[in-house]
Amino acid sequence: MIPSENKSSKIKRAEAESAEPLLRVEQLFWQPGTSPRPILNDVSAQIKKHQFCALIGPNGAGKSSLIKAILGFIRPQRGDIFLGEKNLRQLSRLQMARLMAYLPQNSETQLRLPVGELLMMARHCWIPPFARPGKKDHEAVAEAVRRCQCEALLEQDFSTLSGGEKQRVLCARAMAQESDFILLDEPVSNLDIRYEESILLSLKNLCKERGTGIVCVIHDINLAARFADTFLLMKEGRIFAAGEQAEVLSAPLLSRLYDWPLEELSDKAGRRYFFSGQP
Repeated sequence: MIPSENKSSKIKRAEAESAEPLLRVEQLFWQPGTSPRPILNDVSAQIKKHQFCALIGPNGAGKSSLIKAILGFIRPQRGDIFLGEKNLRQLSRLQMARLMAYLPQNSETQLRLPVGELLMMARHCWIPPFARPGKKDHEAVAEAVRRCQCEALLEQDFSTLSGGEKQRVLCARAMAQESDFILLDEPVSNLDIRYEESILLSLKNLCKERGTGIVCVIHDINLAARFADTFLLMKEGRIFAAGEQAEVLSAPLLSRLYDWPLEELSDKAGRRYFFSGQP
């Protein structure tokens, strides 16, 4: 269960959010030479720190490409990306690493390193050249290990882990980086239900406790409805809808997004569930 905030905590959180810089995506257009149509077509959005933003939509909508464009892995032909007044296109890799952590869709299966060493690599953007990891670095890694329940994996070789274990380790690495934002591409796709929910809850808690902004591509609408604060809905390379859950999560709107009839139910706790309307 996600713990609720009292009135005082909500006021403090709102004050902190108003002072934080926005991640702004402005009119991104990207059409690689091999594509008959734009992958990103005039995409604009705003994402706050302290928020868990779910990026949802059908396959091929441009969700992963938007994540990669924000990180600078692809270069759109038009548009800009800002964090506050900083144009992310003009920053070095080191500066970007301090602002953005990334969990890719596919695990680095061939990486032969002990898990503990792999996690400490996340701190390289904070450790001065030729210096050793300090107390703060070890504390950041230990906290991430605890959040992702990776204690039993620390001495193992990363390449020998299962897909789900690798996903947990990579999520811990993203957390240990202590960047302003974490961008995740289907972070729970290989996890069983226990770790699926605990990882998403840990990310949700990072928003509240550390003020980290979370941008998460997720295919399970019901998981997104449980954990996300805001939503970006994408379709055919464009933003189809954007806003808080009450504004954009409805069966009629989602049916148009996916071109498939969906229906909605709520349980006694007020949790919402979406399911196919086809018999």
